[in-house]
Parts: sequence; structure tokens; C-alpha cells
Amino acid sequence: MNQSSTSEKLICLLTTALYACFSIFNTSAWSSLSLLIVTAIILVLQIHRKGLNDICFTSFHSSVFLFGVFCLLSSLWALNSQEAIEKGTTIMEILVCISIFFWVYTTLEDGFNKLLKSIMWGGFIISVYAILFYGVGHIMFVIMGGYRLESAFDNVNAIGLLCAFSVILSVYYFIYEKRYWLLLMDIPIIMVLAACGSRKAMVILVLGSLAVYMLKADASSIRSLIFRFITTIVLLVVLVLVISQMSIFAGLNERMEGLIALIIGTGEVDHSAMIRQEMANLGYAIFLENPIVGIGMGNAHIIDAQVLGEDCYLHNNFAEVLANGGAIGFWLYYRMFFNSFWLTKNYGGLQEDGGKILVIMLVSIVLADYGLVSYYSKIYYFFLMAFYVYIFQLKKSYYAVE
Repeated sequence: MNQSSTSEKLICLLTTALYACFSIFNTSAWSSLSLLIVTAIILVLQIHRKGLNDICFTSFHSSVFLFGVFCLLSSLWALNSQEAIEKGTTIMEILVCISIFFWVYTTLEDGFNKLLKSIMWGGFIISVYAILFYGVGHIMFVIMGGYRLESAFDNVNAIGLLCAFSVILSVYYFIYEKRYWLLLMDIPIIMVLAACGSRKAMVILVLGSLAVYMLKADASSIRSLIFRFITTIVLLVVLVLVISQMSIFAGLNERMEGLIALIIGTGEVDHSAMIRQEMANLGYAIFLENPIVGIGMGNAHIIDAQVLGEDCYLHNNFAEVLANGGAIGFWLYYRMFFNSFWLTKNYGGLQEDGGKILVIMLVSIVLADYGLVSYYSKIYYFFLMAFYVYIFQLKKSYYAVE
């Protein structure tokens, strides 16, 4: 084994560990410290591999930079300028570190695939850590009693979401690369996801996994498309029926019923869903009063405390960004996601397996924004970095063919 191969494997191992640390150390100073330490080690390994060659700056860097600048500038009109400065500084710090990962993985062969595997295995590590942290007995008590885990080292909804992404990717490698043994890895992940009781995580897991199966169809064959479509619908119905009858998902099913009651307006409404809807509505109301630049990044919780008595973020990234940053902030943030889809499509990536899983992951994380605040999340920028690594390598291949 040569030194280059050893360095690459060490880089991938460190990346996986760092991804898991984003969640495991989320509520401690170790989150930022682990990012700094691992980034520094990977930078040394990369310089050893490549020197300072092949460094590049793309629309990914400029887009994140512009959004970070906007966050900092919003301190000029913010209700609390310090909040906006903290958010902008956080995004700039993330950009510096993530840019090093971008440079490294654009120089690795099949870099996007390696990043996907880091995300998949990172989710597995998080689930194992959660089992060790809470204890198997407590997790089983929570599941069988229809309860949900309390947030501790990370928000339980975030843990559930990361578990869902891990399962989607294991299904992807199971279907596309016949890695059957990966399904065994899903056992502890689904166990933790059930204990988290996250509705959006379960919805994303089911829809994302079915989308992976659906997009395996041969686009040039009408028969294949029809077959995949019909079997996807059948699988969806079967999965919903099975999940609704399994005791392991009893607590989650009860929360889903409360959410559905809120949506259709009949039945017993879940209190948590009702509060979150009120928070989202408040965010949209703030946006309508301050439609251009909002009230300053990170400031919506101030109005939330005054109106609803809940001094916290709005649990909805769309409402949060609109309230804090107005139309300009919303556009600057979500254009990064839209551009990743547009560039993938523009360079023919939708015909490739990598492009298909990119779109599935992209849609999944945007859907998840209905239930969490993500615009300063290290993990979300990690995802964006992975998407743009794929686009960089796709663009390189596109012009090489021409």
C-alpha cells in the first residue's frame, strides 16, 4: 500500500469521524474544536499529497461567502446586532473549514461517493453512540412505552434525521451496488430513529428510500418506468400499513396522527405540532412586516418570546430565514440548493447514479427544513460541499468529453 493510498483512507476515516462529531458534540465546545483539529490534520495530509496544487474556488464558495456577509451586514438593522454577528461569524468559520474539505475531495477519485459513505457511516456511528449514551434498556423502554427520547447530546429530531439519511444511503448502496450486508447496519439506526419519535425523519426515510428504488428504473424504457412506479406505490402502501401496526413505532404513529389532525382540521391535534405551526406562522407574519431584509439574522426568537412566550428559534427554516433575512436572505441561502440541482441537470448528472442520489438527498434536506432551523448548521454545509464536489467533478468530465 503506497503512502498516497494510506493518506486517502485516513482522510476518509477522519471525515466520517468528524461528521459524527457534529452531532455527538453538538452541545459542547468540542463540536467546533473537533472541526478545527480534524480540518488541520486533513490539511496537512492534503499538502503532503498535492502540495498547494489544484486549489479552486467555485460558485459554492462565493454563494456561502455572500450569505455569510449578508448575515454580518444584517447586524446594522437587527434588533440585537450581536446575534447577527454570531451567525455570520459561524458561517464564515464553517466556510473556511469546509473549503479545505472541498479542495481535498475534488482531488480524490470518486470524491462524492466517498463523502456519501462518510455520511452513511457517520449516521451509523451516531446511532451506536446514542444507544451507548442512553442505554439499551432506556431506549427499549421509550420505544415500547410509546414515548420519545429527551434531547441530550443533540436534538432528537436532528439525530432522527441523520439516521434517516444513513438508511437512505444504505438502501442506495444495497440497490445500486448490491451491498446486502449494509441492511444489517440499519437495525440499530432504525431502533434509534424510532426512539427519537421524529415524524419528519420517518417520512423522509420512507420517501427517500422509495425514491432510490424508483430512480433505478431505466428512463429509456416505458415498461421499466411503469413497473417501478406501480411497485413504488405498492411498497409505499405496504410500508405505511406495516409501520402503523408495529409497536416499535407506536409513539411515532401517535405523533403522526396528531400532525395529520392539525393538517386536515379534524381529530385530536398534537400539542407539539400546534406550537410549531404557531411559530412558523409568526415567522411569516414577521416577514410580511419586514419583507426585504428582515429583522436581522438570529433575531426571530426575540419576537417569539414576546408573542408566544417561547424564547427559541422557530423550528422551521423557511419561516426563520424569511423573518430574519427577508426575501434577500432567503434568496441568498436557498439559491445554493437550487443551483446545485440546476448545475447537476445542466451537466447531465441526472442521468447518472450520483446525480440521482444527489437530488434525493437535496430534496430530503429541503423538506426537513419544515421542521428545523438549518441555515447555520455544520452538517447542512457539509451536505452542500458534497453536492458541489459532485458538480465540480461532473463539470470536469463534461468538458473533457466535449
